[in-house]
Amino acid sequence: MIELSMVCDIVIEDIDKSDSPDFCDAYILEANILEDGVVRPLSPDELDEINDDSDFVHESVIDQGY
Repeated sequence: MIELSMVCDIVIEDIDKSDSPDFCDAYILEANILEDGVVRPLSPDELDEINDDSDFVHESVIDQGY
């Protein structure tokens, strides 16, 4: 299980401003995670895991100012 508070440098795709405030098509394309003081990119499986958390994806979209 990924510690979501350690996910950083999030890149989101398919943000449709006309779909605000839901942004239901948005997803995280890439992101990094901080583990043991080292930042590394998330694997495709890890990206799938965080994209399954629709609340986290939505919060990430909002945090980026949309």
